[in-house]
Amino acid sequence: MDGLVRPLGIGECQVESVRALSSKEDTELVSLAITQPQEGRYFLALYCRHQALVKSLLKCGPVTMPIELVGLQATLWSQVYRELPQFDTRRERFISWLIARIARTLETVPNEQALYLSSGEIPVPLVPFLRNALDELSQPKRLLLVLCDVLEVSAAEAINALSREGYILTSEELSEQLQQARRQVLQALPQDIYSIYFEITP
Repeated sequence: MDGLVRPLGIGECQVESVRALSSKEDTELVSLAITQPQEGRYFLALYCRHQALVKSLLKCGPVTMPIELVGLQATLWSQVYRELPQFDTRRERFISWLIARIARTLETVPNEQALYLSSGEIPVPLVPFLRNALDELSQPKRLLLVLCDVLEVSAAEAINALSREGYILTSEELSEQLQQARRQVLQALPQDIYSIYFEITP
């Protein structure tokens, strides 16, 4: 996934902007994540705080291979990210809400995780942000990006697959559209998430 998801090998939980949030309660982090979605560090702080519990509980499920566990974690955290705006900070404890989603994931998701198992190169907490960014792409660009950067098919195979869906592209147009799609995904990420995973600092 050149140019899109070759993120830096960095421990996001050790990034200062995330570590600085360690004293905040879950409820406050959730509220900040909901009201300030342009700041990804609040979600990262929740991930860093609860990742060990999530991994431990998911191990109780049917997955047996480490790569499957990574896929299941990515699926779970993507669901948490997507459903977080529904969390009622006045009525629920985040840990209880999270455990309920872990239980649901173990019941329903094990057969639906192939999307995350292709390369193992995407850090788990980055997956929700990339999925959200992909959802903002037009259908042809999203399909093109998945074909070329996730499934890593050849340009000719991508052109054929797109033509079957009614999108006719030359090889030059494919290259141009692919570069545009990559840029749009990266631009759609919260700036702090982009900085953590894609910017090289001296």
